Amino acid sequence: MKNDQRKRKAGRKTGRSAITRCLLLLLLLAAAVLPAFGAADVPVFADASGSPAYVTDQQGLLTQEEADQLAEACGEFAQKYDCNIFFVSAGDPQIGEDHTEEDDRTYLENFNEQNFGAGSDSVGLLVDMDLRYYYIDIMGDQALHAFTDQKQAKLRDAVEEELTQGNYTQAAFTFVDRADYWYGRNPKSGSYVLWTLISIGVAALIMFFWYRSAAAKHKEQHVSAEAAAYVRPDSFRLSVRQDRFLRSYVTRVAKPKNNGGSGTSTHSSGSGTSHSGGGGHF
Repeated sequence: MKNDQRKRKAGRKTGRSAITRCLLLLLLLAAAVLPAFGAADVPVFADASGSPAYVTDQQGLLTQEEADQLAEACGEFAQKYDCNIFFVSAGDPQIGEDHTEEDDRTYLENFNEQNFGAGSDSVGLLVDMDLRYYYIDIMGDQALHAFTDQKQAKLRDAVEEELTQGNYTQAAFTFVDRADYWYGRNPKSGSYVLWTLISIGVAALIMFFWYRSAAAKHKEQHVSAEAAAYVRPDSFRLSVRQDRFLRSYVTRVAKPKNNGGSGTSTHSSGSGTSHSGGGGHF
């Protein structure tokens, strides 16, 4: 009996030691990984005039105060996700007389590459008051992964609703706000990984305290290490054994349909850089 008690005590100590080691491992992993998300230093890109390229209002849609607030919001987005976001308003003087919607797309893609670097992660909105047309451009591997065709459509709907009502300033801020919402749900983004690690840590702590509570309630119970202690001698005798087939089961699983909602359609610009995006009239 004393040997059994010593074995039980040793088993409980071993279990508690294993849980402690797992918690320490999770804490060390979080300490090693989390600083990396805050260490990224995103440069503030500038145009030829030396002013931030996050806001380039060439058609006077924003006041100076609104432009400053929008540029600040764009900078916060860039620091948060290591992905640039910007707003441009342009028309005939900048894009060319008798320009088309295709020219708008080309203008925005070139603006994106020239100011932020071809292939870098960036998201831009162009508003063209002359054509009453807007276009959203997505560039960079991570940005293209985050903004699928389905998410782009929802982003365009939110922006177009404000533009149609004549709320041009609100359309620009809605663009940044909705982009923040969807980018934050990208599994590869730092904030998504951060919250995943926090959730794992909280779950581990809950399991630890639950284990301690359950163990405390049963510390007076004695468990035998031998199965024979739970069986009365000669209490079970097998007299007849017979195998009989009763029924069979067939499980069918529906094949998932590919509705194209999870991917991102891309095309190449004149420089060969991959882009995605879309627009519409308002």
